[in-house]
Order: sequence, then structure tokens, then C-alpha cells
Amino acid sequence: MTRDTIYRDILLEHARYPKNSGRLENPGLSASVNNPLCGDELELTLALSGE
Repeated sequence: MTRDTIYRDILLEHARYPKNSGRLENPGLSASVNNPLCGDELELTLALSGE
């Protein structure tokens, strides 16, 4: 297996079975960005703890 094949397989796996997706009810921090050229949108929410 080549490195490109391994990376492609990993990316496809993440696309098929995303982890930690969804929205947090009470995030400690959030940010949103979008790309008007292609329509991509990203919302990032973080839960912070003092530990």
C-alpha cells in the first residue's frame, strides 16, 4: 500500500463515519466560518473544563 492510498482510505473512513459530530448544548466556546466561493460552512463548538 502506498502512502497516498493509506491517506485516502483514512479520509474516506472519516467521511463515512464521522466522530464527535453534532452540536453541544452549552459550549464554552464557538466559532463559525463559511466560504462563499464553494458554500462550505464550518461551526466549531468546544466544551471547556478547568481540569
